[in-house]
Amino acid sequence: MQMDYDMLMNMLEGLFERIKQEAIMENRTGNIETFKVKYGIKSEEKRAFSFNEKAKILIIGLNNATIKTKDLDGIFKAASIPGQFEVISYDEATNFDLRALEYTTAYSDIFIGTVPHSMKGMEGSSSGLKKLEDGSEHIYPKVHIMRKGNQELGINKTNLKTAIQQSALMELMRAG
Repeated sequence: MQMDYDMLMNMLEGLFERIKQEAIMENRTGNIETFKVKYGIKSEEKRAFSFNEKAKILIIGLNNATIKTKDLDGIFKAASIPGQFEVISYDEATNFDLRALEYTTAYSDIFIGTVPHSMKGMEGSSSGLKKLEDGSEHIYPKVHIMRKGNQELGINKTNLKTAIQQSALMELMRAG
């Protein structure tokens, strides 16, 4: 028996949607490798999406009392990536929708300091931080959880410089 084209396409759309939902669920529960084996998907060494050397580093949860804007400018200039960052303060983070970061090529990395527990676009995740961390380099750009010497979340000059050197953007710059 042969199906007509429209029936075949409808059947395939339903199948693709089921597989997509299965992949999302397996990823959320930490079983994505099992899913990949089931469907013969090879693990990739590289990121699931790309960016270019003009991509920026997004800094979420920066406290202006800790690092001043002129210091930020100086740190990024010293790393040879002047102006390649954007900042979302703690207060702005509450209303920032995490879905805007899904599969974006505008940012190479996300540096996370002190952030509110609840953020827009968490979609069932226990916190915005957890959602970003779970999707790092697959759904979101590379996520760096920034901790101060006392292990509390926060960004200071020292851990910012270290994170920049470990960023995907700097990896690209070194490779180029």
